[in-house]
Amino acid sequence: MHWQSVLIFGLPNTIFIAAIIFAIAVLSRSTVVSFLGGLVLMVADVVAGVLQSDMRNEKIAAILDPFGNRAFAQMTKYWTVVDRNTHVLGLSGILLWNRVLWLAVGALIFAFACWRFSFSERAGRVAAKAENDEQAVPASQPLTHAPSAHQYGAAARFKQLLATIRIEYGRLLKTVTFIVVTCAAMLNCLASLIFNSTGFFGVTSRPVTYAMIDLISGSLYAFLIAMITFFAGC
Repeated sequence: MHWQSVLIFGLPNTIFIAAIIFAIAVLSRSTVVSFLGGLVLMVADVVAGVLQSDMRNEKIAAILDPFGNRAFAQMTKYWTVVDRNTHVLGLSGILLWNRVLWLAVGALIFAFACWRFSFSERAGRVAAKAENDEQAVPASQPLTHAPSAHQYGAAARFKQLLATIRIEYGRLLKTVTFIVVTCAAMLNCLASLIFNSTGFFGVTSRPVTYAMIDLISGSLYAFLIAMITFFAGC
């Protein structure tokens, strides 16, 4: 059940968000503009919510939701608690069309960003710096030992990937921005759990699992988008 959630929601949403942020960063090369792209995503989510408030536009709103939450909610709105705990929706109906549509949109955006992406400016700066270094540093004695053998196979690339992930993840955890945003998100989530965990729409209810999940996801959503946007543009 959990891996299906990752495949249906986690990976497609990650690809879609990453494609948009990557395209914005390629076109603007600005972190501030990347933040604006994250805000546009949030506005699109709000617009889909406004459309869904009108029952005549319920299916359109479900398809227009880029993250698939409303498509899932529409297809499971008549499920009981037992159904939610024992059944898996899978890819079907509106949810299938929603995922296909926004995966295609994300793929088109990513292809366009790759077409526009270029290392020319950075390469020029690196070449100029290397030329200045060669002029400033005197020529050294040639190496006398035999050069070491380099490996370029799949195993070496996988080790490089793991090393890069470890270095970047460690660097991310130590940044002030990550610490501040995470603390703010935890405080907001804690306040929501304390004051809203037993009351919804003026009616007292028990803190059941699905209600707590909706409460936590709602309180952390804005912080998650902000964090993804900021570090994707860095």
